[in-house]
Amino acid sequence: MTQRYVTARRGVDPQFYLNTDELWQPVFDTIEIPSYLTIDPGLSKEGGCGWAIFSVLGNKLVEPLYSGVLLRIMEEWQEQAYLNLCLLQNMVRRVNLVGVAVEYPSYWPGSPRSRAALTSGALGKVFYQAGQLSTLHPFTRLLSVSEWKHNKSKTETYYEVEAALGKARLTKLLGKNPDNNAVDAIAMGLYLKRSGL
Repeated sequence: MTQRYVTARRGVDPQFYLNTDELWQPVFDTIEIPSYLTIDPGLSKEGGCGWAIFSVLGNKLVEPLYSGVLLRIMEEWQEQAYLNLCLLQNMVRRVNLVGVAVEYPSYWPGSPRSRAALTSGALGKVFYQAGQLSTLHPFTRLLSVSEWKHNKSKTETYYEVEAALGKARLTKLLGKNPDNNAVDAIAMGLYLKRSGL
């Protein structure tokens, strides 16, 4: 699928995006088959909120249909978190969702990276966004990083997804330079597929 984005305007009230067809995300028609949404709620300036929609057969995930990322455009992280929620709310109105999985961060005691994320406030921001996004569907699962990813690096996760889908399929979903958080959203779905949801 060709990724189509409309121009996002800095400084626009996130509420603007709630009831408009000017969605800052890939555009697709209504998805009528049962589907499952996975979300990596990134809020950093380097990476946005990654998402993937998987088809569902019976009670099992089958394959990713669409995937993308909501890039950071708001100066304030709270506004970006709200914008992400608005955009995903608009998306799920057009999808026959049977469930949602939202990643939430893991805190590793003694880990310098975890300590730095806690001290900088980054950990709290992601928990805040994950809590918001958990309201998207009555059947929402919070999936910790340690549960689905363990200690894999971003590179290892990318190659795992590429091996599962094939390079051509992954490129069709995310383009030639995929965002790490979009890749993670697909990897979350593949984990749920392996574990039988």
